[in-house]
Amino acid sequence: MVSLKVTDNTDRIHLALEMQGEFSFSDGMEETARARMADVNGPAILYGVARGIIGVVTGFSNEHRYLLPSVNIVYLAQRQSAREKARGEMELPAEG
Repeated sequence: MVSLKVTDNTDRIHLALEMQGEFSFSDGMEETARARMADVNGPAILYGVARGIIGVVTGFSNEHRYLLPSVNIVYLAQRQSAREKARGEMELPAEG
Protein backbone atom coordinates (compact mmCIF):
# COMPACT_ATOMS: atom_id res chain seq x y z
CA MET A 1 0.00 0.00 0.00
CA VAL A 2 1.33 3.41 -0.93
CA SER A 3 -0.33 6.46 0.62
CA LEU A 4 0.62 9.94 -0.50
CA LYS A 5 -0.61 13.34 0.55
CA VAL A 6 0.55 16.36 -1.44
CA THR A 7 -0.04 19.94 -0.37
CA ASP A 8 1.41 22.82 -2.36
CA ASN A 9 2.80 25.80 -0.42
CA THR A 10 0.28 28.04 -2.15
CA ASP A 11 -2.53 25.98 -0.59
CA ARG A 12 -4.08 25.60 -4.03
CA ILE A 13 -3.20 21.96 -4.55
CA HIS A 14 -4.37 19.26 -2.18
CA LEU A 15 -4.12 15.65 -3.28
CA ALA A 16 -4.55 12.40 -1.43
CA LEU A 17 -3.82 9.13 -3.19
CA GLU A 18 -3.90 5.60 -1.86
CA MET A 19 -2.81 2.71 -4.02
CA GLN A 20 -2.73 -0.96 -3.38
CA GLY A 21 -1.08 -3.51 -5.64
CA GLU A 22 -1.25 -7.24 -5.95
CA PHE A 23 1.88 -9.02 -7.10
CA SER A 24 2.37 -12.65 -8.02
CA PHE A 25 5.52 -14.74 -7.88
CA SER A 26 6.78 -17.91 -9.51
CA ASP A 27 5.72 -21.04 -7.65
CA GLY A 28 9.31 -22.14 -7.04
CA MET A 29 10.51 -18.84 -5.55
CA GLU A 30 11.70 -18.98 -1.94
CA GLU A 31 9.70 -17.11 0.67
CA THR A 32 12.63 -14.86 1.63
CA ALA A 33 13.06 -13.79 -2.00
CA ARG A 34 9.32 -13.11 -2.26
CA ALA A 35 9.38 -11.00 0.89
CA ARG A 36 12.40 -9.01 -0.29
CA MET A 37 10.80 -8.36 -3.68
CA ALA A 38 7.52 -7.33 -2.07
CA ASP A 39 9.32 -4.99 0.35
CA VAL A 40 11.40 -3.27 -2.34
CA ASN A 41 9.82 -3.76 -5.76
CA GLY A 42 6.22 -3.33 -4.62
CA PRO A 43 6.64 0.21 -3.23
CA ALA A 44 8.95 1.17 -6.11
CA ILE A 45 6.38 0.14 -8.71
CA LEU A 46 3.43 1.72 -6.89
CA TYR A 47 5.31 4.95 -6.18
CA GLY A 48 6.28 5.22 -9.84
CA VAL A 49 2.64 4.87 -10.86
CA ALA A 50 1.61 7.41 -8.21
CA ARG A 51 4.19 9.90 -9.53
CA GLY A 52 2.71 9.54 -13.00
CA ILE A 53 -0.87 9.96 -11.83
CA ILE A 54 -0.08 13.08 -9.81
CA GLY A 55 1.93 14.55 -12.69
CA VAL A 56 -0.92 14.01 -15.14
CA VAL A 57 -3.68 15.25 -12.82
CA THR A 58 -1.82 18.40 -11.83
CA GLY A 59 -0.74 18.95 -15.44
CA PHE A 60 -4.38 19.54 -16.37
CA SER A 61 -4.83 22.19 -13.67
CA ASN A 62 -4.53 25.93 -14.15
CA GLU A 63 -1.60 25.92 -11.75
CA HIS A 64 1.69 24.15 -12.34
CA ARG A 65 2.41 20.48 -12.91
CA TYR A 66 3.52 18.86 -9.67
CA LEU A 67 6.24 16.23 -9.93
CA LEU A 68 7.00 14.03 -6.95
CA PRO A 69 10.71 13.49 -6.37
CA SER A 70 12.40 10.24 -7.28
CA VAL A 71 12.92 7.97 -4.28
CA ASN A 72 15.61 5.32 -3.89
CA ILE A 73 13.48 2.53 -2.42
CA VAL A 74 16.45 0.14 -2.18
CA TYR A 75 18.32 2.65 -0.01
CA LEU A 76 15.29 3.19 2.22
CA ALA A 77 14.80 -0.57 2.62
CA GLN A 78 18.46 -1.00 3.56
CA ARG A 79 18.22 1.77 6.16
CA GLN A 80 15.05 0.25 7.60
CA SER A 81 16.69 -3.17 7.77
CA ALA A 82 19.74 -1.73 9.54
CA ARG A 83 17.50 0.05 12.08
CA GLU A 84 15.53 -3.12 12.76
CA LYS A 85 18.75 -5.11 13.14
CA ALA A 86 20.16 -2.53 15.56
CA ARG A 87 16.93 -2.56 17.56
CA GLY A 88 17.02 -6.36 17.71
CA GLU A 89 20.62 -6.34 18.95
CA MET A 90 19.70 -3.88 21.69
CA GLU A 91 16.88 -6.13 22.85
CA LEU A 92 19.03 -9.25 23.29
CA PRO A 93 18.88 -10.52 26.87
CA ALA A 94 22.08 -10.28 28.86
CA GLU A 95 23.89 -13.55 29.38
CA GLY A 96 24.62 -14.48 32.90
